[in-house]
Order: sequence, then structure tokens, then C-alpha cells
Amino acid sequence: VDIDQYAPRPVPVPRDRIELVTVGRLAAAKGHPMLIRAVDILIKQGRKLRLRIVGDGALRPALEREIRNRNLQEHVV
Repeated sequence: VDIDQYAPRPVPVPRDRIELVTVGRLAAAKGHPMLIRAVDILIKQGRKLRLRIVGDGALRPALEREIRNRNLQEHVV
């Protein structure tokens, strides 16, 4: 195996905002709705941040709806 071929590529990190990432199954036990509410509060306080939610699960449609209802599409991807 060529380690160089499979080495992770550097991800550019914007210096003007905080980048948050959560990876996991989208289920009620994980607390994603609370995280989205927290991001909403922080954005309204003027914080610059982006939340990346990586995963799939039964809660996905509800989370997408919550993100739209709170108008967070630019901040939660």
C-alpha cells in the first residue's frame, strides 16, 4: 500500500469562523436537535461558525426541517 497515495489531504480551515463537525448516526440519543438550537443561539449572538453534520439515520428529515425552519442552511451543512 502506497501510504502517500492514501494520506489525508489538508482541509483548508477558514480563520474567520469556527468549524464544528459531528459524525455519527442521526438518532435522538445523539442530541443533534440540541446542537442545532445551540448553533442558532450562537449565530444570533453574532458568532461566526459552521456546523457540519456527517451521518444518516431516522432523524435526518426532522433535522433538515429544523435547519430550514431556523434559516440555518448557510451555517449547518
